[in-house]
Amino acid sequence: MNPGYPSLVMPGMRLLSILAALAVATVGLIASPARAAQPFGSTSCPGVAPGALLGDPSGNQYTMGFFFSGVKGKDKATYFGTVGDLVLSAPGTKTWAGKSGPAARDSNGHVVGHFVYAFRVETPNADSFALVRVDKGIKWSAGVCHFGGPTGVYKDTSLTPFPVQLYGQGIPFSLFLPARTGVADNSADPDQVTVLGPADAFATGLGDDGAPVLSGGLAVGFMTTAVSVGGVPPQSGIQVRRVTPLVVKAQKATGLKLTLLTSRPL
Repeated sequence: MNPGYPSLVMPGMRLLSILAALAVATVGLIASPARAAQPFGSTSCPGVAPGALLGDPSGNQYTMGFFFSGVKGKDKATYFGTVGDLVLSAPGTKTWAGKSGPAARDSNGHVVGHFVYAFRVETPNADSFALVRVDKGIKWSAGVCHFGGPTGVYKDTSLTPFPVQLYGQGIPFSLFLPARTGVADNSADPDQVTVLGPADAFATGLGDDGAPVLSGGLAVGFMTTAVSVGGVPPQSGIQVRRVTPLVVKAQKATGLKLTLLTSRPL
């Protein structure tokens, strides 16, 4: 069990039905490219990598997202993205210099970096993002746990549903099935996509926040909040904020030149 997580038990039949529904949706609705990695998995994710557990000074625990190289003048460092609402007490944008920002800790409680940027929006649409600068001397990997990648950025904008993969620290999945596969309704919106299905299939708010979301090895975005998709009957889903708009906004606020760090798919 991840340290600091409260005990949470989900009835076995209910959990199995959720997983079955996601698997059927992924396999039955969309023919995804052949992959070496299984669509669901219990691969562990220790250390500092996309999918690893992230803790902040307030005791919140969520997930490290994709990694970036960041350059500002002669200063070069490694950064990773995640959600930003948990380190801000109110909506807004904040930047921190050096190590003055909130400390970021790994699953063992060790400080591995510091927040340098975060924003939080609550109306009209909830949104957030943050950057953590990895401290010098900390070992890290750019490869998403279990799935590998990203090999680049997912740029499609169409009305066609498509499969997505994520690795997150959400309860209860982080205990035995942190690697998951689902279906996004479409990619027409350049800012976000929605993974269809019940919110408790991803346990958003209990650790999956900030989780890296892939499609065929490409970086789609970062897991954020539960949303209503609409339709008849109404559907629920999980909002995924796409990579490029978040990076553009972060660069403007920080002056950094950010480049997605890639890794081979597994």
